[in-house]
Parts: sequence; structure tokens; C-alpha cells
Amino acid sequence: MDMGRKESMMDQRQRRIWLIGQLLREYQEYRDTDEADLPIPHDDEEQRLLLRALQNVRLPAPVSEQFLRVQDEYLDAELAQRTITDANDISPVETVTTESATPETVAPASAGTTSSTQPVQNTQPPQSPQSPQSHATLAIWQGDITTLRCDAIVNAANSGLTGCYAPNHHCIDNAIHSAAGVQLRLACARIMERQGYPEPVGRAKITPGLNLPARYVLHTVGPMIPSGDPTPAEQEQLADCYRSCLRLAAEHGLETVAFCAISTGEFRFPAELAARIAVRTVRDVLARQLAQQEAAHPQPTSTIGTAPTPTASTATHRPANTIRKVIFDVFSDRDRQIYERVFADHD
Repeated sequence: MDMGRKESMMDQRQRRIWLIGQLLREYQEYRDTDEADLPIPHDDEEQRLLLRALQNVRLPAPVSEQFLRVQDEYLDAELAQRTITDANDISPVETVTTESATPETVAPASAGTTSSTQPVQNTQPPQSPQSPQSHATLAIWQGDITTLRCDAIVNAANSGLTGCYAPNHHCIDNAIHSAAGVQLRLACARIMERQGYPEPVGRAKITPGLNLPARYVLHTVGPMIPSGDPTPAEQEQLADCYRSCLRLAAEHGLETVAFCAISTGEFRFPAELAARIAVRTVRDVLARQLAQQEAAHPQPTSTIGTAPTPTASTATHRPANTIRKVIFDVFSDRDRQIYERVFADHD
């Protein structure tokens, strides 16, 4: 039986065992070991943890097309067993306009669900090719960011940008790389090789989402706060993370972006201060984007009863994309309550 047919006949357990075997054989001591003699546990969950651990510690080296096919089939099947949330189904808590100093707010959605009240429209009206976007929305969502279908999710990365190498670590960097597949580390490594130096704090890079429901991943390095008491400069660095990600998203025409709570985990940035910086910065960036778009594409005036004459620019050029929805993804009830408080304070 040819290998392609054999792959197509594999069930999920067989794929997992095959992938573990391939990764183990990258080590000298297992290179010539038969599958039956490899140290692979029988329990399914132990196998999942071993596979993720082997993926976590693997350096960004090339892999075979066969490995990628089996891995992608495996990750796709794993994802199919989970609940995927679409960004468009998450109810907004605030509308941002060019006058966002007085935002329209509504009650936040409950954890992992949409709100039953809809004071703000959940979907944006279609924009004509000649008219600028009138507003954007902000939302809170409690859930696993690797199960969110949107244009881009944000990864809180380290300066190496190639992911967390600690086996089965609980950080968001590890979770995103594990769910995306080994290709994500390879893509990040190529970026860093071209750059030639560690990623500075406050900057961002973009990669494909690969096996994630999100189309892209925005990788940003937040400030590390060992003391837990960030200086004004470090607070500005955190704000720069949000600015850099939104700038990249707009440049790539992305409309829905989901942020994790950058720097608040292993990097020890205080959660409430980080939330206030996040919301304030995102609100300001979106308002500025909307204002710039409005200024660049003013509404044409005409006499009563006379249609405006289209110019070459309005007839052939679409306004620069403005992000229409930003989601703040939170991990715990405590984090959700922090963001709800920040929005209630209109900070």
C-alpha cells in the first residue's frame, strides 16, 4: 500500500502515534528504533501531552511534506472536536467613532458567549467602495484564543519570536504554536533570520495562522516587569505593542483582531493597569484611523436633485482599510471583571 493511501486511512490515534514516532526519531538514540519499541504511552491524553512536548522543544528545522500532511490532518481533526467561536458572533461592548471620547457602551457579554441584549449592532453594515467606515467596535470574550475564528489573533511572544520551548507550558505563546503546527516556528525563524537581531519590545510581526481558525497571527513582545511595578516608559512600551499590532493589521487589510492580555502572565505586568492601557490605546488608534479615513475621503457635496460627479479617485480607489472590530480575550473570571470595570469607567 502506498504511503498516501495509508495516510488517508489513519484514524486520529494512529496519526498521533505516527507523529510522535517521527519526532522521537529525530533524536539519535531513537533513529533506528521500530515503532513498537519507542517509548510511546498507551493513554490517549498522555500521548497528546508527549506530542505537544516534542513539538514544543523541537528547533525550527525543516520537516518532510509527509509529516506536514499528517500533522495538519491531525490538528484539523483535533480542532473539529472543539467549539469554534466566530468573531462576528461576539457582542460588542463599545462603539468607537471619530469622537470616541464619549463612546457608546453596553453591558458586556457573559463569559464565552454573546450577550442577550444588542444595543450595538453585532455586524457592520457593508461599506461602499467610495465611502469610509463610520465606526468600529470593541468586545470582551472569555475563552481559548486558539479556537477563535477571526482575521488575526495576537500572540504575546518573547524576543526570539520562535515560541516557547518549555514542554507543555501554560503560556499563550506555547498554546498558539502548539495549535498552529511546527510551520509557525519555521515561519517565525525565517523572519528572525532576515532581521538579524532580537525583536524589540513594542514591535510586532505577522505570520499566517496555519492550522488555527484565525487567518493570521500578530506576534508582539511586551515589557517584562520583574518587580510588578512598571515605569511610565514600560507602560508606553505596552501601549506600543497594541499600536504596532493594529498598524500591521490595517496594512494587511484585516478587519477583526483579537488581543490576549499582553505581558500580564509570565512577564508580570499588573492586570488592571494593563487592561486600562490596552483599552485606551486601542480606542485611540481606531478613532485616529477612522478620522484619517474620513479626512482622506470626504463625502462629496452636490446641489439638490443632482447626483455628484464621480472623480477618478472616488471611482477607482477604495479607502484604506480600517479595523472594524477588536476583541479583548481574557482567561479568567477575574480578568473579565477587570475589563468590564475598565469599560464601565470609560477610562
